[in-house]
Amino acid sequence: MNLTFSWRTLVGPLLLITLITLAMTIQSQYQENRQLKRSNQALRIERDAAWAQLTHHEKTGGAVTLAARMINHFEGVRYKPYFDGGGVLSVCYGHTGNDIALNKTYTQAECNKWLDEDLLKVKKHVDPLIKVKISALTQAAIYSFVYNVGIGNFRHSTFLEKLNAGDKKGACEEMKRWVYANGKRWKGLIFRREVERILCYGDLIGFVASEVAV
Repeated sequence: MNLTFSWRTLVGPLLLITLITLAMTIQSQYQENRQLKRSNQALRIERDAAWAQLTHHEKTGGAVTLAARMINHFEGVRYKPYFDGGGVLSVCYGHTGNDIALNKTYTQAECNKWLDEDLLKVKKHVDPLIKVKISALTQAAIYSFVYNVGIGNFRHSTFLEKLNAGDKKGACEEMKRWVYANGKRWKGLIFRREVERILCYGDLIGFVASEVAV
């Protein structure tokens, strides 16, 4: 299955991040000032519009497409090999492995191919581990998360244990723990986990409602 062009042409690069940021902004505004000038009706309209767009993207793109967009944003693309925050040799969209030539400059096509292949590997290993029904949005969050932390860490995580026990909220909250590299908290990982956590809920409106009393 070739995903190289499908996920790139469906939506703008930052659509998913923009929608998630919208939810986080709404949450922050309510926590800081519950006496917003906008009416609850206007807020519901805004949420419904965002959810409609995200739901449309879920139906047309699917979990792998959504995950690819997230990885594209968070990882960025680097054509020359480098050592990441954990000291691991990487290239392109965070690809790792002994197939990286240290002194080579890779092309966009090669990076696209690796992203497609790496995501399919993540999907192949993750799907059998999940024993409960989840939405494509939750799947996308998990794929992005596992792409970053590795299948081994996910397989033995409290995250997976809680998810399979039916505690999806508790499972999604576990993502916030995975923000360290070399023993230090990384700002980039903190923000990434917040986005993945919100998407993990599988319901943007439900997430905001559960966090904030409207």
